[in-house]
Amino acid sequence: MADRQDIGSEWYARRDGVVRGPFTVLAVSRYILLGRIRLDDELSEDRVSWQPARSVAELLPDEVRTLSSWADYQQLVVSRLQVDERRHERRKYRAGVAGQPDDERRSGQDRRTEDGAHTIARLVYGDDHGGTGKKRLHRTGALIATLLLAAWVIVWLLPVSG
Repeated sequence: MADRQDIGSEWYARRDGVVRGPFTVLAVSRYILLGRIRLDDELSEDRVSWQPARSVAELLPDEVRTLSSWADYQQLVVSRLQVDERRHERRKYRAGVAGQPDDERRSGQDRRTEDGAHTIARLVYGDDHGGTGKKRLHRTGALIATLLLAAWVIVWLLPVSG
């Protein structure tokens, strides 16, 4: 098999019949660490003979090989955060430099806008026609008319006591 440091070797990953790759040895190791390649996924160098990722010891990162205690799982999480390119620091302030924005942080004015009266009326009243609340008033009037009609029918049907 390929030596772990041999980055010229190409590997393919297969899950549910879908083949992805080629990946370098370092990429496969990193993807296993991140969980993008699962231990039950199959790996192959030639796309002919496949084996579960957990059985290719030279591709398994140390953090994945030694999961026997809670501390090992904590180390796995820390390692994942360190190698994940989607780290939250990219959009926050740089660690160690207070008040210094990150180079990848968006610049310019805030793109959010104030909610106008029409937007607020639409959210509150369900009104898409200028924010006057006409639909709500119409519904209230129909409800009152229905209640009055129901009360009249009940009074009409009650026997007159005499």
